[in-house]
Amino acid sequence: MENEKLKLCIWTEGDAGIGMGHVRRCLVIAHEIRKKGMPVHFLVNDNPAVAKWIRQDGFLFSVAPLDETGLPLLDEHGCSLVMMDTKKPVAGLVKALKGSGFKVILMDTVTEARLDADIVIYPTAVFKNNFNWKGFQGKVFYGAEYVPIAESFRESRQRYGEKVLDPPYRILVTMGGSDPNHLTYKVVSALRGWDGPVIIKVVIGPSFSPDENLEILEAEKDLNIEFIRNIEDLSLLMAESHIAITALGTTLYELAYLGVPSVIIANYKNDESDMEAFKKLGIAFPLGYYKDVKVEDIRSAVEELLGNRDLYKEMSRKGNTLINGHGSERIVDIIRQMTKGKEEMGSEGVVV
Repeated sequence: MENEKLKLCIWTEGDAGIGMGHVRRCLVIAHEIRKKGMPVHFLVNDNPAVAKWIRQDGFLFSVAPLDETGLPLLDEHGCSLVMMDTKKPVAGLVKALKGSGFKVILMDTVTEARLDADIVIYPTAVFKNNFNWKGFQGKVFYGAEYVPIAESFRESRQRYGEKVLDPPYRILVTMGGSDPNHLTYKVVSALRGWDGPVIIKVVIGPSFSPDENLEILEAEKDLNIEFIRNIEDLSLLMAESHIAITALGTTLYELAYLGVPSVIIANYKNDESDMEAFKKLGIAFPLGYYKDVKVEDIRSAVEELLGNRDLYKEMSRKGNTLINGHGSERIVDIIRQMTKGKEEMGSEGVVV
């Protein structure tokens, strides 16, 4: 290893409000870093589900908010490189980190904090680099090739291979780790009472808030619908599915990698531009902002996908092609290059 004393701190958070996607993505990267023999320590918010995930994956962590009060913990654990995965405006924290001599990597931020980072990474296929980067001295990396995919998903893709649209049709409903707007209830309402050869599996995430309406639907015990709780790894469940209904987030890329077309519903109004971008990529069927989506819209989209083999096959193929599964290795290569010094880094990043 280039510098055995260099230790990475991954600083992120997850909860019912923002979901668990940041934590999931960071854990995938952390596993890849550990393979290379580089020490990793997490700083996370005080959330039981976050603590459980990190602990069961064998990583050490400390609880700290995303602000300057967490800086002493970086020194305490011997960290010299910090990777933050957050959409929060953390410009003051980044300046404080740089002023204290830390190297900083930011994931997926559109805030002014990016201007003081050493590296900014956008692990997405729909990023539009239309920001003002005046004064930025670092490097930017973006594209589908940086999307982290866990090893279990790679194994599942090899196991299941190319998708074939034959009955019984398997439909997966997974609205993320928290489902802040209770979209699961709306989707299950659309799919209940299906008259045909379908198997519908509904994932209840670890940070779901109680939903009495959803519990009523579950109590009806529709024979085609199975509710699944306490599942940590969705790779096999996704791989055996024909289509999935989901929200924007890391799940969408995992499904694409497995060749599973998605029907997507936006949790937030400002997600609509990304929804249109995913439609152009041809891997998903976007329905729009959840307040504008009717129950019959969901049912119709599923019926259209299941009823058009050519469309289904093309969407599955495009997903397989778009995500190559090596994003975590690419990100770890960037991290390891930082141990050599900026002047030795490769030219793959975009200097702006």
